Amino acid sequence: MEVFFMRWFFLIPFILTSCGSEPISQPFLAKPLKAKNKKIFAGRLTFSGLSEEELSAFRVIPEKGKALIQPENRHYPQVDGFWWKGAEKGEWFKIPGSSAAWIGKGEAPFKFTELVEQNGLQVHIRSNVLVKFVGAVGNGVRKPGWVKDEGETKSPVPSPWAVLVE
Repeated sequence: MEVFFMRWFFLIPFILTSCGSEPISQPFLAKPLKAKNKKIFAGRLTFSGLSEEELSAFRVIPEKGKALIQPENRHYPQVDGFWWKGAEKGEWFKIPGSSAAWIGKGEAPFKFTELVEQNGLQVHIRSNVLVKFVGAVGNGVRKPGWVKDEGETKSPVPSPWAVLVE
């Protein structure tokens, strides 16, 4: 009986790869990943109730792409973080994958569990336990927060205020 089971166990990968691995037989697998080009575990950012003047002090760093985004009061589902004009010199706010940040007036939604403050800016955050663990093991970013723009935490898009800060 064990020999019979072992034979079938080793055949399963061959059966799975031979049946329907062609794009024609499984069109639903061939298109979505390439068409959307989105990262599954990206950071998320929401601005809520800020004036145009307040929003002008921020630039959203997209997860993909090389151009900063001038934010509006809305949700951004694919971000690496943001630059803030009032931040400490050479720092940006990193939002690791599966984490989220909320910047707004009033109370943050109940799902945000922590508050990070700098120079009067309050950023409500939440992070996945797995992100905290992986960050701790790999000496990486454990949760959303301010990071130095150097080394492994260098922003993929430079600060729009770098010239003004120096």
